[in-house]
Amino acid sequence: MTYDNTLKYLVEQYPEDFIRYLLVSEATDIQILKTELNQEPIRQFLRREDMRESAIYQEILQEGLQEGRQRGIEQGIEQGIEQGIEQGRQSELRLVMRLLTRRLGSINSQLQSRLQDLSLAQLEDLGEVLLDFASEDDLMNWLNRVQT
Repeated sequence: MTYDNTLKYLVEQYPEDFIRYLLVSEATDIQILKTELNQEPIRQFLRREDMRESAIYQEILQEGLQEGRQRGIEQGIEQGIEQGIEQGRQSELRLVMRLLTRRLGSINSQLQSRLQDLSLAQLEDLGEVLLDFASEDDLMNWLNRVQT
């Protein structure tokens, strides 16, 4: 009997012992085993009412819930930061567009498109130097310098 077959036999015949083994195993070992084994005996064991009431089951459940909450919080924070940065960039873009329009008149669509591609830091830099622009050529020269 090969190692794989032996392992499958043990899992199917002794699911309770295998559950205990999983509790002390590394995540990579568990991933490998998940793909190779018939998981139905383990699922049946975990569905048993007495197992659900056990301290170990409750502990595992609480750890899983806590880990899920933590991941959700981390993802929410990350998403909030990204949205905040993008909103800040959009606000800066609107301000720069208003200042450029006031300084140079109407800005053509090609230049507007190039301005849309600027980062927040580039928009902030442009907000400072645009007061020295005399024409659209000055804006194009500045864009050519920073976007190369």
